[in-house]
Order: sequence, then structure tokens, then C-alpha cells
Amino acid sequence: MKQFATRLAILPVLALVLSQVASAQEATPVTGTWDVTISMRGQKVNEQWIIEPSGENFTATIKGPDGEMKVPCEQNGFNFRSDFKNSGGDVIKVRAGLGGDRMDGSIRIGDKEYLWFAKRTKT
Repeated sequence: MKQFATRLAILPVLALVLSQVASAQEATPVTGTWDVTISMRGQKVNEQWIIEPSGENFTATIKGPDGEMKVPCEQNGFNFRSDFKNSGGDVIKVRAGLGGDRMDGSIRIGDKEYLWFAKRTKT
């Protein structure tokens, strides 16, 4: 019975420690300027994504070799995603994991998938 009481007394302390660990692992907001590299067909394509709040989600201004465009995007914890159409009408889907000042994932253009990497710039 004494062991049960001791274990029961430890539970609130354990709950407090676990809640502090969980809050320490919250994702950093995705807002900011990102240098993006896409590896496609043996070449690297470089873009700059400027991500800003837009209502409940975000808007990214993409600056790349084909010009500039604004696209919707969202962050769900450590997950980043953006679905849009490029100027040629191709469906684009970006999926990446967010880790501080880095994102790693993929970009799907139509039925082809490529590596997508981003690093937040220091401004």
C-alpha cells in the first residue's frame, strides 16, 4: 500500500515534466525568408520563398528563374505544405518537415517528384 501511495504521488511530477518537454518541442513559426533548392533531373533550381502570415495560414512569395508568384501554404506543427498551380497550369505540391531554420521534403510537379530543401536566411 505504501508503494502505491508513493507511485501515486510521483504521477503529478511526471505529468509536469512531460508537459514541459512537449511545450519545449513546439515548432518554430514558418514565417521568414527561405533559400530553397530543388534537385530535379540532375540540376539544382534555386528559389527564394518569403513566407508571411495570411489569416489562419500563410502566403509565400516565390522568386525564381521563372519570375515571381504568390501561393498559399500552411504549417501544422512540424509539417509544411503548399498546393498551387504554376503559370503553366501544372499542379504543384510541396511537403516538408520543419526543423528550426531548415525544411526538408519533396515537391511534386504533375506526376514527377523531386527533392526540396529550404534554409531560413539570417536577416
